[in-house]
Amino acid sequence: MASQLAQLLAALGLLICLLLAVHMLLGPAKQQRLNQAWDRWMARLSAESRAERRRRERAESAQRLQQAQERARSRPIPLDEVEWEGNVARPNFGSRSKRQVH
Repeated sequence: MASQLAQLLAALGLLICLLLAVHMLLGPAKQQRLNQAWDRWMARLSAESRAERRRRERAESAQRLQQAQERARSRPIPLDEVEWEGNVARPNFGSRSKRQVH
């Protein structure tokens, strides 16, 4: 277990050294672009940007819900024809024969 941890730390240290060497060999323009990409990546992970994304998603969801409700209200739902007896609606199910009781 301890030797595996030591190997992991050594590999991580070697990787960091290689990345720093590559970074130092890059020209200033490429270093700047790399730094900007790193900053954009870290900004995506920040709590403020995540909160802003959640606020935007909630607003879009509420807007979609409101549009769906408006569409539902604007088109009437076709209803089956019924016969009214006072305030009781009796639907017309067609001509159905009476059930015979045995």
